[in-house]
Parts: sequence; structure tokens; C-alpha cells
Amino acid sequence: MQSLFKTCIFLLLLFVNDVQSQEEPTINSQLWINYYPSFYLKEKIQVTGEVGYRTILEDDSYRLLYIRPSINYLYDETFEINGGLGMWYEFNKNSSDRFEIRPWQGIRINWPNLKKLNLNRWQVNQWFRVEERFSFFTQDNWKTSLDVRARYKLSGKLDLCIDCINPKFAIPFYMELFLSLSNISEIYNNQGRFGVGLDYFYKKNLQFEFLFHWQSSKIEQEDPLSVSDYIFQLKIKHKLNHNPFRKKKK
Repeated sequence: MQSLFKTCIFLLLLFVNDVQSQEEPTINSQLWINYYPSFYLKEKIQVTGEVGYRTILEDDSYRLLYIRPSINYLYDETFEINGGLGMWYEFNKNSSDRFEIRPWQGIRINWPNLKKLNLNRWQVNQWFRVEERFSFFTQDNWKTSLDVRARYKLSGKLDLCIDCINPKFAIPFYMELFLSLSNISEIYNNQGRFGVGLDYFYKKNLQFEFLFHWQSSKIEQEDPLSVSDYIFQLKIKHKLNHNPFRKKKK
């Protein structure tokens, strides 16, 4: 278990050292606001969604609105199979607006199970996804492009209360890597992202999450990897019903 944490810390430090050792680029500050409702249709089938807004704080040159409904199949306590369809509209002051349709498929692995090691305050999971990004540039005769992108996310949470049955606060953290499978210039943007924050469980079915992200990019393949964005995010997670599957497994 210690080797896993050492590996995660090493990867984070390596990432930070790489982006900080390069020449200082222009860094944007972004604000993200997201609402995540979820509903269980059956014991193993969960319908989820995401409604989001993003903007650059300095000059409002970029704004993004999107909706991303999805469905999860809970195979067991370790594996989840999921997929969905996102629709994005990007407002740009300095370039063409962009409309995007983004189907995606993924698998989430809730491993390692730290509760079996008596680390009840820790949770760790891994998420693998593939996205097919169909973009339409509205002010450029609706020019189209397709980018297929793979994503890997390692995330976790540390409950701040040691003996609480229902802890109110937790520290979420994650690291996510992106790999484009398409030969277009945009593939070097958003190569990596990691963040840390604070969870507040207002009720059993309502959670507020505040996150600070570092996002790294490079424009061309030969360019150095560098931090391009600082992101402030508010997530609102709303469970519209309980999870009978996990309740049954307790």
C-alpha cells in the first residue's frame, strides 16, 4: 500500500517539476461551475448528468456551456461501466464559436479497496475513458473536425473525521492524463490536469465540492509542457434517490 502512495506522489511531483522547469507562459484563470444530478433506475443502473459553465476570468474571451447525460452500470463494488453523450457550445471572442458533440465510453475501477487494509478514511479509484469529439465551427462555414481522445484519471478522497459514521468534510484529490489519438494541432492542448479541494456533505444526498486545478498544455509537439490554466471549480452533487445496491452490500 505504501508503494502505491509513493508512486502517486512521485508522479505528481514529476508533473509539477516538469511544468515549473519550463519558461513561464501566459497563465489563464478559469471559473467552472457544475451541477451533477444522479438517479438509480435499478440496483445496478444509475442515470447521471452534468450541467456546466466555464469562463476565463481575466477578459471573458472564452465561455463554455454544456450538458453531459450518462449512464452507469454497477457490475460489482469494484467495476463500473459507463458511457454518455455530451453537447458543448463554446463562445470565443478571438476565434470562431464551436459546437461539439462528444459521445464517450469508460470503465471505472474502485481499486485498491483501502477499507480491506483498515484505511477506512481513504478512497481511491481509477477511470479510463475514450471520447469521440465532433466539432463544428459556426463562424467558419460550419467546418468540422474529429478528435478521438483517451483519458486516464486517478482520484481519491480522505475523510477528515476519524470516528464519524457520516463525515461532513473530506479532501478530494486527483491526477488526469489526456492522450489524443488524432493527428490535428489541438492534440497537444490539455495534456494533463491535477487538483485538490474540499468536500462538504450538506446532507446525505447533497454535496458541495470546491476544487483548485492546475492544467498543462502545449501548442505543438516540440513545445515544452507548461501550466496554462489555474481553475477554480464549484461542484454541486445531488443524489435524487438512494443506492439500494450498495446499501444491500453493507
